[in-house]
Amino acid sequence: MSMFALEVNKFQTDKEEKIIVTNTYPYNLSELRERKTFREKMRHGRKFDSQLSTTNSLSKSEKDFLKNFVKKLKSKSNDFKYGKGKTSRLLPIFLINGNEKSPIAIDAQGFLSLQFESLCEPEEEKILEDMNIEEKCFSDFIRELKQIEHLDKIIIRSPSGRFTNKNIDLKDWMSFEDKIITILEKVFMKN
Repeated sequence: MSMFALEVNKFQTDKEEKIIVTNTYPYNLSELRERKTFREKMRHGRKFDSQLSTTNSLSKSEKDFLKNFVKKLKSKSNDFKYGKGKTSRLLPIFLINGNEKSPIAIDAQGFLSLQFESLCEPEEEKILEDMNIEEKCFSDFIRELKQIEHLDKIIIRSPSGRFTNKNIDLKDWMSFEDKIITILEKVFMKN
């Protein structure tokens, strides 16, 4: 039997009229959200696995490598989500300054996305700038990635002074995949 909560609020308008507004909510909204999120994650996970298995742009060994890397990512992150675009993406979620964010993403074609823009949203960046604070995890992440020779050449500031997202082909990042996992652990896993 479904249970709902009824919320009744009484308000007074500017014209001194009294109005009553009612809302209904599922009684256990968090359980309902968890079930919906789980179903979505399963559906998008199947899409990611299917696209990875059927892609013609990767060899069998590259697909196996990518599956293994995805397992490592899932074990290191707090949670993970899947992107909903044409090409499915896995986004490992880390708790950063109290917010769930994904510093990287892997798509079913093997591209690694360094998601700098998602780490520090423009609003957050403005607040930190006004307070004269550089977001530590963001700067640590950049500094650690720049220690990798290939990434040092491609991670640069745009003319606006921001670091923009970078997509790296599988063949270019395979050789330093362990370093990426180590950096994610070092910077974002504060256990």
